[in-house]
Amino acid sequence: MTHPADDFDALLRRVSVRVQAARAGGSPIVPFAVVVDQEGNCAAFGLVNPPPTFWDAVEGLKYTLCHGAASGAYRAAGYCGADLFYLHSDLKRHYALHVHLEHQTGDAADYTLPLDQPIPEPLRYEHWSRVDGDRQIFVAP
Repeated sequence: MTHPADDFDALLRRVSVRVQAARAGGSPIVPFAVVVDQEGNCAAFGLVNPPPTFWDAVEGLKYTLCHGAASGAYRAAGYCGADLFYLHSDLKRHYALHVHLEHQTGDAADYTLPLDQPIPEPLRYEHWSRVDGDRQIFVAP
């Protein structure tokens, strides 16, 4: 069985690629989902018609992810987006990238990366600030 940290690392790499592509193209970072299926394939997707507010878009993504998790389609899943967040590193509000990841084995974590500061190139797993998170996706229906 794959360790949750390996799946979380793969998901953060997928997030990094998608965010860097959006920034290079001058696009806003619209909330999107990332998943690892049971075979280890990693993918990212967004909502077809995302709501105009960040948290409404996140709720739509969580609804979709919960159904995939309940069906056994994912072994790890999460959502990502950029908004104002309090960072645990300095307890100040920053425009930051926030990623919530969960694993079917029970691990859940929230990752943040300030976007009002230079992003390290290449972006690696250790650049993210991590705290334990509450389960929102792999929950019993």
